[in-house]
Amino acid sequence: MKLIILTISITLLASVNLMGQQNFNITSQGAGGIKLGMTVDQARKALRGCQFKRDSDGEGVALISVTCRKKRLMTLYADEANSDDPINYRSRIEFIEVWDRRFKTADGIHVGMLVSDIEKKLGKIKEIALAEIESREFVTFTKRPSNIHFRIYGGIFPPRKGSTTKYEKGTKLFSIQIHK
Repeated sequence: MKLIILTISITLLASVNLMGQQNFNITSQGAGGIKLGMTVDQARKALRGCQFKRDSDGEGVALISVTCRKKRLMTLYADEANSDDPINYRSRIEFIEVWDRRFKTADGIHVGMLVSDIEKKLGKIKEIALAEIESREFVTFTKRPSNIHFRIYGGIFPPRKGSTTKYEKGTKLFSIQIHK
């Protein structure tokens, strides 16, 4: 009997730790148990059982990829200088990019959601801006939440213009970023 109780207890603890606290909320301060300003080590403790691995983007910026059960949850930027160096677990998180559709804002906005459905919640598009680096597109709605930025691909840009309010039918939210 004691063996059964011990086995059940270990299984429950392992499943809770594997996804941290099962918190999939996105706020202006963070996503899940990860908050802007916390150290990478604090983030690792908040998501026990998840893997924190060195990553980089097209610009060579030092990033940290967070995966759990082989599923990419988010990418963190913690003001580290070199993407070839090991992760500095004492560095502070300044930027979070969420890739997993289970994470949602208070309005229910999540990765993979149709931009047309987001407009119903956050109002019309004010602008879709095209960044020069990697041709990233960021959409701003009339009711944009503070510190939360939405990335898409599907803006319809006039020739030689980096801004529009038009997008292709079926365009979905690519990622959600939290930063100041």
